[in-house]
Amino acid sequence: MTSRPTTIVLIGITGDLARKKLLPALYDLYINDKLENTKIVGFSRREFGEKEIKDFVKENLPTENFDEAFLDLITYVQGQFDDKNSYKKLSEHLSDTCDKELGDCSNKLFYLAVPPNLYETICTNISTSGLSIPCGGKEGFARILIEKPFGKDLETAEKLDELLGRLFREDQIYRIDHYVAKEALLNIINVHRKEESVAHRWNTEHVEKVEIDLFETATVGSRGSSYDGVGAFCDVGQNHLLQMLSLVAMDIPDSFEPKLIQKSRADILEHLVPTTEKDIREMSRGQYEGYVEEPGVATDSTTETFFSITVRVDDGTMAGVPFVLKSGKALSENLTQVVVTFKDGKSLAISVPPENSLPAYQKILLDCIIGDQTVFISTREVLAEWKFITPIVEATQKNKPFLYKKGSDPAIF
Repeated sequence: MTSRPTTIVLIGITGDLARKKLLPALYDLYINDKLENTKIVGFSRREFGEKEIKDFVKENLPTENFDEAFLDLITYVQGQFDDKNSYKKLSEHLSDTCDKELGDCSNKLFYLAVPPNLYETICTNISTSGLSIPCGGKEGFARILIEKPFGKDLETAEKLDELLGRLFREDQIYRIDHYVAKEALLNIINVHRKEESVAHRWNTEHVEKVEIDLFETATVGSRGSSYDGVGAFCDVGQNHLLQMLSLVAMDIPDSFEPKLIQKSRADILEHLVPTTEKDIREMSRGQYEGYVEEPGVATDSTTETFFSITVRVDDGTMAGVPFVLKSGKALSENLTQVVVTFKDGKSLAISVPPENSLPAYQKILLDCIIGDQTVFISTREVLAEWKFITPIVEATQKNKPFLYKKGSDPAIF
């Protein structure tokens, strides 16, 4: 851990992400003595006084044996995300309140727990207000964490990347895909690196195919307005599934340095074989019955809630192996897994536990504090993913998907 104190700024503290994921993760880190010499600042539009913000935080945390001392870490600044003066007020609060209480100029971690359409405004204001300048030069840090989606196609991803590159150094930018931070997925690397029974067969010569599945029983629910027009392929295929593919197919570097792991993943993603017209015709796109009746969904929507596509890479030890990517909502089970089938008929299944992203967010926060970017997504990875899927989306988005009943078994597709 860094010797300098740290202030974590939750931008959008009153939103769902902060309430459901970040505050519980931070509280768990606190009770396990992993947030020493730390302050947490909420920054949002809502009018809160000191009592109101502490009550709000407590309401969103477990009540049993609650440690009231955690609330001493919490302060709040009310402001508008597009108002420069609000960032000046935030800056003054960080120096006059947090740093004063911590006894030193603290490292700053800005977590954007806000919708992606606010990224440009907030990032620009953080930079122009001087909040991105770390204390003590190279001795300190100021880092920014942003959640997926990183753009909605190649053009918007490039625009966001250009903006971030102009405002911050690459080592200040932490792009989050919490699936990559899950321990079960990180174990994929260890499986084909260390297990002798598997490692020597983890290549084109021995692997028949790889299936990567992400199935959910849930419908889009209240996400209809943001999900419609995006669909399963962009929502989880562009990021979660392609990241899982890169972990399976990557050549393991000699060192586990974050930059080398990111490079190995990017090398695979940049060698995804361009999709042919035949591949696009064979791509399966489905929509569960009743999707168009969900709040916020267009009645004539052609957005897919299920997809299946086979892709390949043309480099590395898995060159030419078919990767079957499948994901869907309103299915019969919650299941995330990677299944490697070998040519001798044997298979290896690596299951990812049901959605409990609290440990993943704990890892994300701790890794950002110590400066470990292993589980964060690099610029190369983001652009390679969008470069691959954008032509597929453009070619298929207007095609009418097949209908399937809620609770369908994904094995039948």
